[in-house]
Amino acid sequence: KVRYDWILQNPQLPWDFQVLSHHKSIDITLLKKYQDKTWDFKILSFHRNLELSWIKLFPEAPWKIEVIEQSDMFNIYSYQLFNLFPGANWNYPIISRHQNLDLELVRQYPEKPWDFVRLSRNKKLKFSFIQKFKDKKWSLAYLSKNPNLEITWISLFPIDKWNFTEISNNSKLNLSWLLAYPDQPWDFTKLSSNKNLKLEWLEQLPDKPWSAAEL
Repeated sequence: KVRYDWILQNPQLPWDFQVLSHHKSIDITLLKKYQDKTWDFKILSFHRNLELSWIKLFPEAPWKIEVIEQSDMFNIYSYQLFNLFPGANWNYPIISRHQNLDLELVRQYPEKPWDFVRLSRNKKLKFSFIQKFKDKKWSLAYLSKNPNLEITWISLFPIDKWNFTEISNNSKLNLSWLLAYPDQPWDFTKLSSNKNLKLEWLEQLPDKPWSAAEL
């Protein structure tokens, strides 16, 4: 194995950069030093050290979009990466499944074939976004368990499509939710162990099947 420091300190040697593209210690320092060399960008696309800075350094290089779009890096830097290659052949079901996908991309490119079933799991969802795209094919099953769920979301879709068993687990849930939708199939076993539970809930709803074992 060729040592990283040897490569860095000996630019006069006839290094094979196609082979060096596999080197486990590649970083932005090495790439900048040898920016004009013939790196194998297919291999670099799979590299465990791949960072946004590499792609910004070589924005015209033939990166493997189908690899990058599935990476954790895309989940973190989706807005920057997408806008580096807006015309690329992105797989929209794949990128829509990233739970930290920057939703500004959807606002910016609403004509793209986003997968709203998968977007239903996005951790950045807000009422205003869902309302803007209310006519899309959302998954109420996923929305019901989304950690960002707020009571305002419920009014956007038919009440019978929501999963109140999942909503009963919501960390934002409070008494006002139960009073706003008293006839829905709440799971009182789960409500009994909800971290937000207060004595007031039991006093306001004394006839409900609270679980004594969970209280």
